[in-house]
Amino acid sequence: MNRSDSQKPITLDQLIALCDEMRALARTGVPMEKNMLQMAAELPSELGRIAAEIGERGDAGESLEQIIESDHLQLPPVFKAVVAAGIRSGHLSVALEGMAATARRMAELRRSIVQASIYPLIVLVVISGLCLLVLSRLSEAYVDASVAQNVDSMPVGIGLLSIWGNWSWLVTLAALLLFFVWFTVSARASFLQSQGFASCMLRLPWTHKLLRLGRLAIFTDVLSLLLEQEIPLPESLRLAGEASGDEPLHREAVLIAESLERGEEGNSIDESQAVIPTLLRWQLMAQKPTPQLVKSLRTTSYSQQRRANQLADLLAQQLPVILTIGVGGGATLLYAMAVMGPWYSLLTSIAEQNLAR
Repeated sequence: MNRSDSQKPITLDQLIALCDEMRALARTGVPMEKNMLQMAAELPSELGRIAAEIGERGDAGESLEQIIESDHLQLPPVFKAVVAAGIRSGHLSVALEGMAATARRMAELRRSIVQASIYPLIVLVVISGLCLLVLSRLSEAYVDASVAQNVDSMPVGIGLLSIWGNWSWLVTLAALLLFFVWFTVSARASFLQSQGFASCMLRLPWTHKLLRLGRLAIFTDVLSLLLEQEIPLPESLRLAGEASGDEPLHREAVLIAESLERGEEGNSIDESQAVIPTLLRWQLMAQKPTPQLVKSLRTTSYSQQRRANQLADLLAQQLPVILTIGVGGGATLLYAMAVMGPWYSLLTSIAEQNLAR
């Protein structure tokens, strides 16, 4: 196996496939490492290399957790944390299922955005070409008409018309470059965590909310699994918070864990910045009996997953309309105003000048 090939960052679709394959093996109860090595030949190139390396290192005596933690595989930190928490809880397949569900929602949202962006981008390119070919010449025609009609003042917006005609292509080029960068970055599995350029892209309202719901579902699901294995609540909170891949959620989970370790019963979390639902946070601080807490966590996880699925379906329907009206309609409106604004101003000036005579 060429080790240098496995240095490529794993994509979102590859992460989903890896979660599904590992989840299937975990459910059967067979040794993960040996079966990953056998499965490597059947998987696509990048996944095959990752599976082969996991199998080879497993045969060499390394544990799955040690292999996954290796930086050589270029796996996202959130995936490493989910695997570690799944192994600790004894329910690796369930933890991977939550990870795959969140990654799948983001992949579907990404595809929806790409499909919805095609028409607005085509409109932008067409409008840019019209501006370059028409507006600059149209501004000269308006000036000539003003001189021929002896109009005292130039039409309003004639300067902007010329500038927009000569430089509008830069706006379109910037939009295309931004879309290409987003298309490239969002394909990576690291897009699931708010780091670098991904943090700017995740500030989009629909992306941010959908990912936040998915992360909270992972947090509550993993926390319930850890508590079922009688792992202390503070330690479980830290592991589940890390597995969520959400930095604010992780910080809040650590704060609750530290409060519990100090024996504090009050709620020291700022409600305006809280991520964990209030009722669940109170139950954690009150250290409810484990069966009750596990039941509440699973109810919250189901609720967050259901809301995330509903939001994903809603966005798949509304995104094409939003982007078409916002980008395509906006560009068309600006072009119409750029053409008709100076023309209206010129006709008004000519009419007023004739009336004054």
